[in-house]
Amino acid sequence: MLTFSLSFDPAQKEYFLGFICKLAGIHIPQNLFKPTMNRLNIKVDNDVTLSTIVFGSLPINFLLVHGLASNALLWNGVGQFLIDQGFSSNAVDLRGHGLSSKPSHGYTHEDITRDLAKVAQHVMSPESTVVLVGQSWGASLVVDFALRYPNVAKGLVLVDGGYFDLKSRFTTWQECEERLRPPDFSGVSFATATKFIATQHPTWSQDAVSATLANLEELGDHTVRARLSLTNHLAILRELYNFTPLDSISRLTIPTRILVAKQEIDLSPDSRKEVDELRNLKHVRFDFFANADHDLHAQMPEEVAQIALDVYEQAQVVA
Repeated sequence: MLTFSLSFDPAQKEYFLGFICKLAGIHIPQNLFKPTMNRLNIKVDNDVTLSTIVFGSLPINFLLVHGLASNALLWNGVGQFLIDQGFSSNAVDLRGHGLSSKPSHGYTHEDITRDLAKVAQHVMSPESTVVLVGQSWGASLVVDFALRYPNVAKGLVLVDGGYFDLKSRFTTWQECEERLRPPDFSGVSFATATKFIATQHPTWSQDAVSATLANLEELGDHTVRARLSLTNHLAILRELYNFTPLDSISRLTIPTRILVAKQEIDLSPDSRKEVDELRNLKHVRFDFFANADHDLHAQMPEEVAQIALDVYEQAQVVA
């Protein structure tokens, strides 16, 4: 029997597989042959470089913004689902967080949204529709970003944040700081932190647990510390305390979906009032999730990504 073999380099494989699929009438997502996840460092200031994750290839359709003391890796599930649907996204380690620079300055909303605008310049095309998806503090940031850079943001997804006013819950900044001060990880071992996070989130994927663990840095003695310093954490919290979400969202006109990590019946009186006020706005829609965690994007990435895709489609119609 006569046998032979053929070998192709990656470019040839892409060409021939694409050709065969085209003949068969099979649609191929634009990112099928691209690396699914790559780190991209972007310099946004003289002493500040942001580490970002590109899911798919540039230009992007979605900009993903994490919450306070969090990091870009928690968007892994969302980014991968978007790739499967043929869309690209970019998740950002904000300054002071993750693998990005950690200066002692520049933590106002004006500073952070300026950073995001410089990231957007690198990863999007001027003609593309870009939806911003933010979680917790990141949700407040994307609202503020949309007001400051209206030509960039065409739609918003706010994941369990961005709509509630801290001043309605804490009468003074001192009370807010005391109640929301981050935990002290001094002396906590990496192994203990790992076990604690996994125990707290039994339904999460291992990838989501590992991503959450990346909020911490393992030291030489195998204990951990938060990647975001206490000083910078409190500076951001003070900025968030002064943020006025209801006024800010009411000034927008772009499609906005607000994802709440609890059932509507379980809302506190303050949250109920805020939801009722925002419901009167034509561009705002709420989604409520039962048995949900604050890090909804890590717990239910496909659901969050699908809503982001819905907003993307709506934004294209509006545009």
